[in-house]
Amino acid sequence: MIFPRPWHSPALRFLVLGAGLWALQQAAQARHRAPVVLEAPTDSLRAELRAELHRSPTDAELRARAEVWADHERLFREAVAHRVWESDPVLRQRLEERAAWALRDPVGDAPPTEADLARTLARHPERYQGAPRTSFEQVFVARALHPDDAPGTLAAVDAALVRGDDPAHLGDAPPFGRSAVASTGNALATTYGQPFADAISGLAVGAWSPPVETPFGWHRVRVTQRFAGQPLTAAQLGARLVADWRDDQRSDLDVRLRDRLRARYPLRLRGVSDR
Repeated sequence: MIFPRPWHSPALRFLVLGAGLWALQQAAQARHRAPVVLEAPTDSLRAELRAELHRSPTDAELRARAEVWADHERLFREAVAHRVWESDPVLRQRLEERAAWALRDPVGDAPPTEADLARTLARHPERYQGAPRTSFEQVFVARALHPDDAPGTLAAVDAALVRGDDPAHLGDAPPFGRSAVASTGNALATTYGQPFADAISGLAVGAWSPPVETPFGWHRVRVTQRFAGQPLTAAQLGARLVADWRDDQRSDLDVRLRDRLRARYPLRLRGVSDR
């Protein structure tokens, strides 16, 4: 009688294979469960305690602080092992920000050269235009002097301007003078208020404005000259240009970091054409 060899039995082969896979799984889990010895930063913990207690800590105090540190470290390692950031968009964003900060090359503290500042000026000419300026003359009717008859006084001013009377002899003395030379829009808004500055900005040269009301009274204004904004120099810009140069340096570093990471982690979109 011929007995079959045991290995030729399909059931036995299945049992042996299953036992082997189970043994491998148990070994992997055993390695995962193997304790990891944590090395506490003893010197920094001791210094931390000394600063809090104003004396040297005892061994028991140091051990208690080390256990607190170790509890945080254990939780951190478990968080990394479980990849908790994948389900937490806020935590993921914080990690991305920290990675960008850690991987970005430092700008450094060296001051820019004159050539560096000149390149920044040329790179962003639209940033460094001086504000347009306006010269004007005005006829003013004071609110305090005409609490009741302001409309009639304004009508008399209008008639005088139509006749061609000298504006310098019409109305009341304005609070900041009858004329202004090369004033910026910001300066006019600060002095008279934003409505006055807006009225001046849209007024044609040589034309008298309708009455413009301000907290002081009513103004009839005629623009005599406009000056376009002129490019500012590095000396005029001073610290602002240096700050912009540093911002440009950081932006350039960010672009280089992005390109480096894109080369390291190329993107593939299944079913999407590259065109």
